[in-house]
Amino acid sequence: MDATYATGHLAGMTGRELRKWRLHWGLTQNELAAALDKNERSIARWEADEDGELDRMVTLALEGLELRLANLSPHTESPEPADEG
Repeated sequence: MDATYATGHLAGMTGRELRKWRLHWGLTQNELAAALDKNERSIARWEADEDGELDRMVTLALEGLELRLANLSPHTESPEPADEG
């Protein structure tokens, strides 16, 4: 397993970062919702809270999804977090 996928690398992800992550992987809000067994409103709500951190269980689920996507996609790394400088 590549070190990029170490458990916890998405911890502290914000709504803004979630949107960037989702777009990087080419997912719609509806597709991400289905993959996480959530509804599209949940994804939209998380993304709308741009600076709020996502729940730890959500980021763990995203890490698992990222591993599956990496095996199906030419994308091999998660997007770099935005520099809030």
